[in-house]
Amino acid sequence: MDGASKLVNIPYRFMFISLIPIFLFSIVIPEVPNSEFYISLDQFLDSFALGMVGFTSELFPFTAKVISNYVVVAIPFLSVYVMVIVGKEAVIKSKSGIKNTFSTLYLCMTTIGFILLTALIIYMSYFSVTDLSQHNRMYRIFGSQPFFFAIFSAIWMLALYLIIVMNFIYFIVIPYIILVKKPFVPK
Repeated sequence: MDGASKLVNIPYRFMFISLIPIFLFSIVIPEVPNSEFYISLDQFLDSFALGMVGFTSELFPFTAKVISNYVVVAIPFLSVYVMVIVGKEAVIKSKSGIKNTFSTLYLCMTTIGFILLTALIIYMSYFSVTDLSQHNRMYRIFGSQPFFFAIFSAIWMLALYLIIVMNFIYFIVIPYIILVKKPFVPK
């Protein structure tokens, strides 16, 4: 490399380790709360956590509720660690600046599109309930078995990680380079 830029080391190992509880929940948590512990956990999720949010399945509602709550509650906290690692190693240098590379109209249109995409992802994760067991043929398999639901939830969690990293780059790093006209070098 010429020293002008270096690759950002994204903590993939940490991200994949954070997916392990999803698969453990799909194995350990029953389809419906059948003991005192699981009944109290169900009441806790309804009262103090987010309850039924994101993606779920009516075939195993309790398992889906636990997994969905793990994904939407844990991802903001886990992504802070990812952003600290990415932020420490993110060095983006550009001698000519980004403004010369992209037109202002292009940046405005992609910003609007990216804000809409992020709003849609947040809405789907935190404010809506999508029953995968009642979905069309393509997604019904993910709502049919807890393990397949865990695979879908793990992919969704990785997508949330990706959106957060892209938001960091798009709304922190690129504006810094454009406005300050210096390379982004976090301390």
